[in-house]
Amino acid sequence: MGSRIKLIVLAFVLFAGYSLALNAEVQNVRVGGDIEVRGIWQKDVDLIAEDWSPKVSNFLYQCTRVYVSADLTDNVNAYVRFLNDRFWGTDAKAGETGSEVDVDLAYLTLAEMFGFPMSLTIGRQELSYGEGFLVGDGVSDVYIISGVNTFAYVYGPKKAFDAIKFSYSYENSTVDMIKAKLSEGYGQGTDENLYGINWNLKTDTYGTWDFAVFAKFQNPTTKGRNETVAFSIRGAGEIPQVTVGKLEVKGELVKETGKVDAVSSGTGDTEKLEAWGGYLGVKYTFDNPYEPYINLCYTRMTGDKANTDRIESFDPLYQDEKYGEIAYALLYSGAAYNAKIFQAGLGFKPNEKVGVDLTYYNFDEDQHVTGGSSTDNRNLGKEWDLLISYDYTEDVQFGLCYAVFIPGKAITEALDDLDIDEAKASALLGTVKVTF
Repeated sequence: MGSRIKLIVLAFVLFAGYSLALNAEVQNVRVGGDIEVRGIWQKDVDLIAEDWSPKVSNFLYQCTRVYVSADLTDNVNAYVRFLNDRFWGTDAKAGETGSEVDVDLAYLTLAEMFGFPMSLTIGRQELSYGEGFLVGDGVSDVYIISGVNTFAYVYGPKKAFDAIKFSYSYENSTVDMIKAKLSEGYGQGTDENLYGINWNLKTDTYGTWDFAVFAKFQNPTTKGRNETVAFSIRGAGEIPQVTVGKLEVKGELVKETGKVDAVSSGTGDTEKLEAWGGYLGVKYTFDNPYEPYINLCYTRMTGDKANTDRIESFDPLYQDEKYGEIAYALLYSGAAYNAKIFQAGLGFKPNEKVGVDLTYYNFDEDQHVTGGSSTDNRNLGKEWDLLISYDYTEDVQFGLCYAVFIPGKAITEALDDLDIDEAKASALLGTVKVTF
């Protein structure tokens, strides 16, 4: 731990010395970051009501981030962000050992290249498009820890990609072309790469649109390789004809094709991928000082049917959508698939500093296959999340969330087959965050 701290201090000293030596070339240096502390209490997150099952777990978690951003000459920017996240009373977070300060982000940006409205960003950076339905989180950071203290850990802050991004902007359009490396195989044929093109179009009348193609290539097999190509159309905007209050609509439709390793056959063959997913949501905000609102959203991602010659299970790629404080970890391990999710919410602001939001989720599988045939017992459960937020100052925010997950028929019948009684899962999350 001490050597890591010395290394970071040395890096800052070298950076400061370099800046002083070349101060004629540095236009501006900014330093900032944030600190967030979370108190987490959970009960029966394994959904088992047996007497021997662990009942309650509680812990404190902290995330600290510090960044340095330097504007250089000729529209060049260098950005570095360091991150440490861990549980109180330990030197590590779930699933890891030892205290670490990670280089969370580290990239350089060349803007206005050759006098044109285009830029190039190279290095470890965040990529997020639309709602994050396909691309938004490049790091899997979800753990289900079982044992004496069973709990679900879903609060990881890392989302970066090792990537190259080229952007071109013209009037109301921006086109991004990306290439990201998710896993390096060092010539052993196990690389995982992401390629993509996203065209963002903003209009005054018809809202904001994204047209995208993303391609994931992963783990070559003996006769081919896993490849997923996703074609996406997304739109979001306000309906201008509504004169009282505000009505917003959003939606995305994704068609996936490609080849997938037929793992179940054990032959090393590949099968054709034919899947689709998407969502449609509406939100109405009333014309009222308390800003009350209601929203509805339906999300579907196809699952693999029984007895077909193709794979129909939707690939969420590098999704950054969160469906419930509890279900997000228990049902999907941080990336939803094979799902029908209905979401309804309402909320209001008692004053300019306080917000109250209540969200309901209903989770169904798109396909549930048992013994080689599809069945109708597809309901995984329901969840209620109540969130209260408070802006103490412009820089300090408090939050309190209470969540309850009620297992559905698909889960209760599976537990009944094992002669196990099910239980509701509940969680309470308190947070305080300062940004500087």
